Amino acid sequence: MRELYQNVFQALKNISFNELWPGFSSFTFALYNDEEIYLEDRVIPYDASFIGNTSILYNGEFIAIWKVEHPEQENPLILASNIVHEMFHAFQYDNQETRFPNNLVMLDYPNSLENYQLKSQENKILVQAYKEKGKHKKSELFQKFVAIRKKREALIGEMIHCEYLTETTEGMAEYVGTKALSYLAPELFEERMEKYLNILSNPSVTFFDIRRMSYYTGTVLCLVLDDLGSLFVHPIGETTETVFELAEKQIETHDLAYVEMNADQQLEEVYQQYLNSKIHAFDDFFKKPHSKTEGSYQICGYDPMNMLKKDNQILCTHFIMLNDESDHKRFIKGPVVVELTPGATDQVITYYQLT
Repeated sequence: MRELYQNVFQALKNISFNELWPGFSSFTFALYNDEEIYLEDRVIPYDASFIGNTSILYNGEFIAIWKVEHPEQENPLILASNIVHEMFHAFQYDNQETRFPNNLVMLDYPNSLENYQLKSQENKILVQAYKEKGKHKKSELFQKFVAIRKKREALIGEMIHCEYLTETTEGMAEYVGTKALSYLAPELFEERMEKYLNILSNPSVTFFDIRRMSYYTGTVLCLVLDDLGSLFVHPIGETTETVFELAEKQIETHDLAYVEMNADQQLEEVYQQYLNSKIHAFDDFFKKPHSKTEGSYQICGYDPMNMLKKDNQILCTHFIMLNDESDHKRFIKGPVVVELTPGATDQVITYYQLT
């Protein structure tokens, strides 16, 4: 682990952070496992505040953290780019970024096949715009992308703003990390982009995980805007507008009203697989021996990448943190299902654990 840390540390020294984003600079980072935490100058016992791959406030400063279970399997250059992503979150927190989505609200994303069909079309046009070399044609494709988004806005209302927020906070961080990878290893950058473009182009169950998909759309969107010379780069913490909203203001809005939807039969089939997979996940959980705990709790911590919601229940495959009436926090290792107060997004009346 120490060797991996040093290799990542050296890679990060070769990056000009200010070129990735104005004002951005390197932050402290840590690699950890279930037993130890590796910092630049020391190794300390595991601390329970280290959860997931993210940025946390530690000893009064925001730091980037990444869990590594098998150091020998890690590519230090890819890991360095991922650390840059988490450092950008530290940069956002340090600058009082406010544009974080409410991930619990996003679990109620509407199951509208029409919206998903439009989003699939939108993703494919974004991929075309990325691949297009001519700036005029790229600009035309981006205008079409905007037109479809405006149609989706009318269709699902405020919920689409959760996408824009995720593209801004997570997609922007992934964009910065991916740009770092292009400096460190251009061939690895191309491999990553091929993967992201393939995810956006081909329907799969992942497509319906809107939060996860926003990492990819946000990354590609920012790279397209780079090519167009769009002035979407901005001081973090000084605006409430999302990346898409900042870019949209610079696009001619005439002739954007008409959008012809091309229904994708394969997407309809995958959509049914997605709905069935959610039902199966909950059925599979409740078929196993489990305990039931009733009470009054508030969700105070979770892993947004590993949550599913069906009706008023949320399946958390990784973990959930609940605050009880005595202000005592409970860390519950997943899989766990929490049952919400009807109409609430974070108030829990029951949770179920496997026994």
